[in-house]
Amino acid sequence: NLIGVEGQGWRQVVEQLSFERGGPERVLSTYPLLALMLERSDRIRELGMRREIGSLVARLATLRRMCWDVARQMDDGEPTVVQAATLKMLGNSFERDVITAARDVLGGPGSSPQSHYGQALLASPGFSLRGGAADVLLSIIAKQESRS
Repeated sequence: NLIGVEGQGWRQVVEQLSFERGGPERVLSTYPLLALMLERSDRIRELGMRREIGSLVARLATLRRMCWDVARQMDDGEPTVVQAATLKMLGNSFERDVITAARDVLGGPGSSPQSHYGQALLASPGFSLRGGAADVLLSIIAKQESRS
């Protein structure tokens, strides 16, 4: 049985991966950790990290909007290969930065919110693997840009 167009198997796979790369779970895995940090505004102020944490919140808002845009494009039947790859790249960076900030704000694995920090830290190697490694994503983005 043939799915899609003959000779276009790779394109079909890449387009299907957009569904995996473009979902909100790509940026929300560390949301519980960010929410926990926001509850510690006294610690954020004490460490002088208000700008850094504010930047994380702004990035999350932008990434959520990007997720919404990718979902809308998919619903409309539009290709989202580059948008989804970009979202995943930015989401990976965001999630790593949330974990780094949490180490400072919450005190790392030995602190009382150990479960959120520990879970995020243990899951973090998978952030860069699920839906494609960074070099694959950058290749997709670069190829599209070179066509423009």
